[in-house]
Amino acid sequence: MHALSLLISLIVSTGPGADLLLVERDVRTASGEGWYEALDVVFRDVDWFIALCDDPGSVPAPAEILLEGPFDLDDLVVVHLSPGADPRTAGLLGTTIFERGDVAIVSLPQGSRPIPGLPGTRLVSPLRVVRERSGAPAVPTGGTDGMIDDMVAAVSQDSIMAVIQHLEDYGTRVCVMDGYDQAAAWVDQWFGLHWIPCDQQWFTFYGDQTSNVIAEIPGAVSPDSIYIICGHLDSITWPMEETAPGADDNASGSATVIEAARVMAPYQFRYTVRFICFSAEEVGLVGSEYYAQSAFAAGDEILGVINLDMILYAPAGYDSLWIPYDSQSQALAEAVAQAMDTYVPSLDVVTEYDPSATYSDHSSFWNCGYPAVLGIEYDVDYNPYYHTTTDLLANYTGYWPFGTDCVRASVAALASLAQPVGPSGITGGGGACASLSVSPNPASGSAALTMRGAPAGVFACRIYGLDGRIVSECALDGATPLGIDLSGLPAGVYALGWDGEGMSGASRLVVLD
Repeated sequence: MHALSLLISLIVSTGPGADLLLVERDVRTASGEGWYEALDVVFRDVDWFIALCDDPGSVPAPAEILLEGPFDLDDLVVVHLSPGADPRTAGLLGTTIFERGDVAIVSLPQGSRPIPGLPGTRLVSPLRVVRERSGAPAVPTGGTDGMIDDMVAAVSQDSIMAVIQHLEDYGTRVCVMDGYDQAAAWVDQWFGLHWIPCDQQWFTFYGDQTSNVIAEIPGAVSPDSIYIICGHLDSITWPMEETAPGADDNASGSATVIEAARVMAPYQFRYTVRFICFSAEEVGLVGSEYYAQSAFAAGDEILGVINLDMILYAPAGYDSLWIPYDSQSQALAEAVAQAMDTYVPSLDVVTEYDPSATYSDHSSFWNCGYPAVLGIEYDVDYNPYYHTTTDLLANYTGYWPFGTDCVRASVAALASLAQPVGPSGITGGGGACASLSVSPNPASGSAALTMRGAPAGVFACRIYGLDGRIVSECALDGATPLGIDLSGLPAGVYALGWDGEGMSGASRLVVLD
């Protein structure tokens, strides 16, 4: 069984003979009723949803059986149709069992694969069970911070354009082609050169190896609590063999992730901040699903996700950033919008409850019960360059600085959520400042750790891998140097977290072969 299918099979609670049911109710009101608990919801709209159900007769709301069980959930896909698309488009993939508005549910022929980039569709992705969690985490709101002002001011339009142009220059970033691997390796190297711990998360997609690129700034106070900014790195056109420059879709989102990391790297935050460029979004959200399901299985505490996907196209009257959210993400959406308005008031932001907006990587986090929002250009459905060989940076020059404002606003929102506590590697406590010195750095075999500017006392030190797990730990006694053995650690970039005597902080460690 494919690794993703195995993970998903573990969290489906209905029986193998469950029917697929259309229920004419808003999930926000239905979720408080007892009969709802026996369902596994697989798709939601504002006032209706689709679910797996063992006993359709127990559902008191207006309902219709779409597909009688047993069937294999892995054979069902949701198709997001483009505006004005031929209604027969979904039928090119298989048997259409449901269609309403721009959404269709299709049963694929057994053993077949969905067609990525099919004209008339925005995305074709597997139908998955949605796991909503009760009690969304508290989200900080209100106030301003000088450090966030500085981060927003440091965002550079030239830097953003340079990254987009560089990614465009690969010619194609289709996830199964060499151009994608080269782009992912460059992003990985970029993070390393900016002293941000980074790694590539490899997975198999229908026999092909591809990778997500994941970097992070470890939290100085609560490193196990995580905020994520992400965007997909891959691109696509139809047919797939043609050039796929993907400047807007989605070099723009990836450039946001990279620029956010660049301006936030000089700071330390209360919570861990993760920067992710996903692979295989265009072929069904595969990379983000792999990451989110792995995080869910590991019990990761992801407090919120900001996903950027297409932020360059802004014709007159449509120069707004649209932020759809689901019921578990409302508090996050409100906090994001408030931070954006506070720090980048020139950007018009529109938030909207729309759980049917499952056509980008935030949806993978929704399925695992993690709060997440999408940031996307308001007129995306009428972008003439979408999924074509003309999705080039040169075609969006007339819309700037809209894209830059979207990046600035995203940085402001992420930093507000993660809460800056001081310069990178240095945080204060009780009026005192301290830092952890690592020598040599980069290191090979061993290194010496020394607390600088710290009072007498014992400090706990932990070395974190890029997955957030502790790979080594020790205790430091004030300013007394401590030698540590690094011979058991693979070469790479690690995070050093320390705390004691009412203070805490983080540093970076590079281990060489």
